[in-house]
Amino acid sequence: MSKDQYLIIYNECSGGKKLRDPKQAIKKFFEREKIPHTFCFLCAPQEKIDNLDIQKRYDNNEFNKILVAGGDGTLRRTIEYLYKNDCLVPVGFYPIGSANTYARILNLPLQPQQILKNLLKRRHRHMSLGLLNKEHIFLWAACFGKVVEPTLQAESHAKDLLGGIAYLLATLKSITKFPHIPVSYHIDQEKSQTNQAHSALVLLNEGARMFVPVSQKWDGDLKFFLLKNENLLGFIQLLCQAYMLKQEPKNADVLSGQSILIKGEFEKKIHLDGDTIDEHTGTYHIEVLDEVATFLC
Repeated sequence: MSKDQYLIIYNECSGGKKLRDPKQAIKKFFEREKIPHTFCFLCAPQEKIDNLDIQKRYDNNEFNKILVAGGDGTLRRTIEYLYKNDCLVPVGFYPIGSANTYARILNLPLQPQQILKNLLKRRHRHMSLGLLNKEHIFLWAACFGKVVEPTLQAESHAKDLLGGIAYLLATLKSITKFPHIPVSYHIDQEKSQTNQAHSALVLLNEGARMFVPVSQKWDGDLKFFLLKNENLLGFIQLLCQAYMLKQEPKNADVLSGQSILIKGEFEKKIHLDGDTIDEHTGTYHIEVLDEVATFLC
């Protein structure tokens, strides 16, 4: 295949109603630039990427690049599918989700048309991925425990109107108590530790740098937070310290490394980027896959 051919994975459910139709903008761009392309549509929330017959299309040489038009969850599920099927072609991201955190991590332009124009520059950027229990891929964040609840509680219409702010409102509404459980954790070759906490948060390399103070020593690709605040005010303080003030939070253990083993009886729902998955185990092993994904940005 000598010329670029794109498979465009478009999530009809991402980000709710929009003033302008991104699908038409993408279509006009590819037609104007005379780039061969095929649209595949996800029409239901959490629809499986497997339904799109990507592997069959790849084996038939129908594409050599992918553009994902959706949110963080759509992008994560696509990358996970490509990794599991040994089909890691270069991927572009056209963010139309609620939060679009990974677009900020990739430093994508704010103007959607500029994102499309950047595809023509054929610039490749190799990124590492997180791997949970040898099965689930994440791009920048894995969350366990009480901090997952806002993802479950955030109402779809609120996300459509408010984007990422909907998750904060859901936090204020749904998390009022923070019951702690024993959590043991093992970072790289260090000795296992046990502490009381309500949640654990693991951030991957550049995603972590959005939350971690720049001056803090960086020892690995994974940054591990064990959250120990006892009330809602403490949780808000933690967010302000880490995300807004770029200070190390006082009511959290913060460690870094290349692999993490976490043991704790958290709720079975786990938040990976923009997705919530079921993982029925009390043991979570997280490792780094170095620069296995290629992004067009």
